[in-house]
This record gives sequence, structure tokens and C-alpha cells, in this order.
Amino acid sequence: MTSVYIPKAKFNANAEQKSRILENLPAAWMKVQGVPAPLTTPDGTPRRRRAGAYLRFSTDNQDIYSFARQKKNVEEYAEKLGVDIVEVFGDPASSGAFTANRPAYKAMMKTARKKKFDLLIIEDGDRLARKLHITTKAYSQLADVGVELHSTRMGKWSLLHAAFAGMMSEEQRRRIAELMQSGLVKIVNKGLWPTLAPLGYEKIPGKPGDMRVVERFASSVRRLFQLRAAGLGYYQIADIAEREKLPSTLSKWTGSQVRQMLFNPIYAGVICYFRTKTEKIEIDDDTIETKITKRAAEDWLYSERPDWRIVSPELWRAVRAMDADAPSVGPRSVYLLSRRVYCADCGQRMYVGGGKSTIPMLRCSTVLKIKTHRQRLAPCSGRAVRLEQLEDEVIRSVCAKLDTPEALKEMQQAHEARVKRESGVFDLDRARLQREKKALHERLDATYDTAMAAGLSSTVLVQQREEYCLRIDAIEEQIASIPVLSLETNALFATPIDASVFLDELVPGRNYRECSETVAQTVATFQKLVEKIVVGTDAAGQIHLDVSGPIAHIGGDAATALSLSYTPVTRFNWDVRLANNASRSGCYDIPGDDWAKMSASLPQEPIWIASADEAIPIKRVIEAVIAANKSGVGLANLRGAFDNWRQIWAAARILSYGGILDIAERLFKQHAVEVAKGVDNLSVDATRSPLNLSEEQAIERHRVWNERRRLQAARRLNGEDDDVN
Repeated sequence: MTSVYIPKAKFNANAEQKSRILENLPAAWMKVQGVPAPLTTPDGTPRRRRAGAYLRFSTDNQDIYSFARQKKNVEEYAEKLGVDIVEVFGDPASSGAFTANRPAYKAMMKTARKKKFDLLIIEDGDRLARKLHITTKAYSQLADVGVELHSTRMGKWSLLHAAFAGMMSEEQRRRIAELMQSGLVKIVNKGLWPTLAPLGYEKIPGKPGDMRVVERFASSVRRLFQLRAAGLGYYQIADIAEREKLPSTLSKWTGSQVRQMLFNPIYAGVICYFRTKTEKIEIDDDTIETKITKRAAEDWLYSERPDWRIVSPELWRAVRAMDADAPSVGPRSVYLLSRRVYCADCGQRMYVGGGKSTIPMLRCSTVLKIKTHRQRLAPCSGRAVRLEQLEDEVIRSVCAKLDTPEALKEMQQAHEARVKRESGVFDLDRARLQREKKALHERLDATYDTAMAAGLSSTVLVQQREEYCLRIDAIEEQIASIPVLSLETNALFATPIDASVFLDELVPGRNYRECSETVAQTVATFQKLVEKIVVGTDAAGQIHLDVSGPIAHIGGDAATALSLSYTPVTRFNWDVRLANNASRSGCYDIPGDDWAKMSASLPQEPIWIASADEAIPIKRVIEAVIAANKSGVGLANLRGAFDNWRQIWAAARILSYGGILDIAERLFKQHAVEVAKGVDNLSVDATRSPLNLSEEQAIERHRVWNERRRLQAARRLNGEDDDVN
């Protein structure tokens, strides 16, 4: 094919002819066909080109006058260029690092694709974007649809302009971030607070970054820390704060807000910044995700302000220690042997849960990792052990050991031998490190003489001295970490231990998360006796326990663990357990003298159940509740020890709801009734009447409702309508 050269004059003539043809075509047809508007108006005068304007100011440097300044500069540039601005697009307070957060930017690009303007004017490249790839992409998309890109400072852009402006904008954004971080570092180093004041403080006018404690809100903060130290969860604390109407600037207390406050060290008088790194990632044209990662502890920035302290450092550390041991989801159960049971096969700790059964079972953590994470770990039998039976065996064995003569004396002697043995090892390690430290100091002092004799350069000398100094610092840290043990002047236990106390107050399988102070002290004493339990099984299914701790020192060598064995049961016999608890704690019947003291303040009428044929004596119901509470078997499992256990259960719920059991609980404590010793709470299923009634009102209400149930039962037995008003 032969190419034909078209002269320039002929080309221009064809262009003029094409322009005249387009002027005679209907405007509607031209719009449908996508033909650009003619460069001249119908009267023959040249048509001014159309322009769009894009304005933006960022969240980094918000300026209410930024839009007005940008618009003025763009209008002046358009006037010099001889174009008409037909539409203005603006994104206020929007970061230029993304496009998903800028609706005006998207509308501008959509309008450009429809060819509603011929060129786009911006003040500068950083107004269009703060990233190189966004700037070049925008230029390419505009060029593809025939739209020119202009800036008031650089004029008409080319691809080179776009690349240069994008690089400059991105570098400027990085520099701004560095300056902001540097400013935060200076503020924190001065002991000032750079952001909004947290709850409990207020900013001091005229003193940027300075705050003062507001006692009205500080009392709320102390209350939150006290509730958390008592073992309550975040959402429980939020509910209590709502009920107590604690003063706050928040619209409503929530669990997440409580957790955020309890993790803020400012309440202990410590400013801590740069614990996390926050990054925003643009997933697509409509989605921006925030990624938060934890920084290394050495990157954190600290500053102390004791005058801002609202809670004591001791309370702060106690709350932090609780959060370190607590699980990520749900309240943590506290059992008698929590964090003390280990698997004999793989050596991993055994935990409570992990199965569909509602009965607490101890399972090895290795099995959980294999099932959920499919990890290749050491082989493990994965035998599930019933927590209740294991604790029952350990309690009985501990009590049997304590009943032997000279038990406490043997434990104290073994404890002293253990302290001496461990202290001797620590002293040897400490002496070895001290000798190594002394030798390094001698080498450090002799470095100059050695360097002169060997002809070493100053660079090598400095490097050598730095190595010696770093090693000395590391040795000093090791020496400080070695514990200093000393024998206690008092006994291992402050008071003599009574085995019957454990049998009375410790219930196998019970969750001790919320219990009385007396029971908590008993649990702590028992846990001092038992430090570690290794659980293993044999081919016959026997459970073998090796119990380590002071209890193992009785009647044997101090290094020997207490060995136990028992046969697991598939279903626990509640009747046998109830009988065992009765034999340990004595009869559950309330003596006549004690009942005579209490009966004057309690209803005397038997309790009627609408579906029952006879009433249940209130004394028998309270005795059943005591039996269930002390044995831990539950009212539903009293069928072997109490007749009409279903009616007793229903009657107990009625007494609990009406508040009568609360009155009985107070009377037990007031008259020191021996049978009720160790009973924490007589309520059934945590049911309570929503009405806040006094004891007299509760008893009167109970009598009215009990009479109504009696009439209902009588009418049912007589075959009459049981509708009683």
C-alpha cells in the first residue's frame, strides 16, 4: 500500500468543511452520537471551552478558608485561559491518599467520561491526590476521554508533570506524618496530653496539653477499677454503672467503653503513646479498612504525671494482672484446681471445657490444638477426666494427710529444705555472674594499654569497649532477675489447718468465681497445699494422680509427690455424694431450738403448690435448699434423700422469688445456726422479685399468694373452677 501525503492546507480545508457540516446537524442527533459540541456558536462566534474545577482540603490541615482560596485561584486561571467553569467539585476534610472517601472526586471522573467539560483545573497536584499512583491514574483516565488537566501553578499537564507532581505530593504527605509524630513526641516528653481529655479530666484553658482532675468524674473511674478488681466483667460493670447512674460525659455506659478506660494508663498517672500503629488500606473504590497493629514495647513512649493519678499503682497492677490471666471471651471460671492440672502424656496444662457436655471436664490443650488447628504435636491420649470426681479424690486425700500426727511440722521442715536448696542454686548463679562481671571490668580498664601495644585503631578500640559495656549491662540484668529467697520467720501457714474445714466448705466441681471472703480464704489455703497435679491413665482406664506441693511432704521425702489412683465413673451417683456430704457436714435438719428462734420472723403456714395434693412445710424446704447448696448436687438431684422433691423444688422457687429465702439467710447469720455454716446464697436459680419490698411486706405478700394457691388446690380437688380472684 502506498502512503499518500496530504498537504496541511488541504487538511485544514477538510476540517473547515467538517465543521460546517456538523453545524447544520441537529443538536439532539449530535448528543446521541456522542459528537463533541462545535467550537463556534450558531451566530459564528468562537465558543469558549468548558472547564471543571476540583477543590479539596485534607484532614491533616483543615482550613475553612481553603475552598475560597482555591476557587479564587482557579477562577483567575480560567479567566486568563479564556474558558468557562461549568461545574465545581469539592471534597472537604478528605484525605488525598484515597479515592473511596471522596464522593466529589468520583462524580468529577464520571462527569468527565460524559464529556461535559473539556479541561479540569486544580490549584496544585496535592489537591488532586497525595499518592503517585492515584495522580497518574487520574491523568490517564482524563486523557483517555479527551479532557486536559491544568493546575494554576504548572499550567497544562503532561504525563511527566503528573509523575513529578505525584511524587512530590506523596513525599510531602510522608513528611507531614513525620512532623506530626515528632510533634507528638515533644508534647508527650513534656508530660502533656496531646488529644481530647479522657473521662475524669478536663483541659485547662490557655495551657495547651495540660489537664486537671475532675473529682466528680474521677469517682466514677475509681468505681470501675474497684468493680474490675472484684472480678466482674466489662459488661457487668457497665450494667452496674448504668444502674448506679455514675457521673459520666458518655451517653451510655457500654462494655467496650469500660474496657477501653481500664486499659488507659493515664488513670495511674502515666502517659503512654505509640503502643499501636494505625494504617488505612483502600480495598476497592468504595471501601477503606483500618488496620491496627501492636508496636514493640521498646517503641512505646512514656511520661509520668503523678498529679493526674486517679487510682493507685497497686490497684492498676491488680486489674492488669486479672486481664493478663482472663480469656478473650466470656467470664473466667475459677475452680478449686484451676491452672494446676497437667497431662502426663504431653506435659501440657489441662483445661475445663472443650466438649458438648455441661458437666465440667478436664481436657488436655494438645487435643484442642490438634482438632482446631490441625497441628502435628506430641502424641497424647486425650483422655477427658471429670473435674468433680478428681477434685473429690484430691480433697479427701488432702484431708486424710492432714489428720496424721505432726503433719504441719513435716510440711514446715520440707518447706525450709526446699527454700535452702533453691536459694543455694540461686547463690551459685549469682556468684558466677559476679565473677564474670568483675573480669569484664578488668578487661575494660586495660583496653587502652592493649590497644597501644597491639597498634589498634581508635575505631576498633571504641567498638571493643562498647561490646564490653553491653555485656556488663546484660550481666547486671541477669543478676537483678535472680530472686533472693529467705526463710520465713513464721510458719508456712499462719494458723493450724483443720481438715474438717475443707470438707465443710469445699465443694467438688464448684465455680468459686463469686464466693464469700471466708470461702475464698479456705480455697487459697488449699491451693497453697496443692501446687501441681499430673494426670495419667493406664490401659485398664484407671486414673493416676501425682500431687506436688507441701501436702506431698507429709510422711515421705520432700521431693516425692503424693500418688493417687481411682476408677472413673460414667455417671456420678448424686445420692451417694449427698450421703457423703451429709456424713461429713452432719445432718441437714435444722435443730428445734434454732428453728424456734427463726420461726417468729418467718411464715408458719405450709407452702401450697397449685398442682400438688398437699402442702410442704417451710422448714423442710429450707433444709432441702441447705442440702443442695452445701453438697452442690442441685435441687433436681435430691430425689433419693427427700420425698416429694418436685414439690420441694417448686416451693423453693416460690420462696426465692418472694424474698423469703433472703430473710431466712439473714436469720441464719444472725442466730449463727450451725447447719447453715458455709452456705453462701439460699436463692434458687437466681430468681428475685422485681419489687423492692421490705421483709414485712414480703411476708404479707407471701401469705396472700399462698392462700390463693391453697384455694386453687382445694377447688381442683373438688372438681370446681380453679379461677380464684
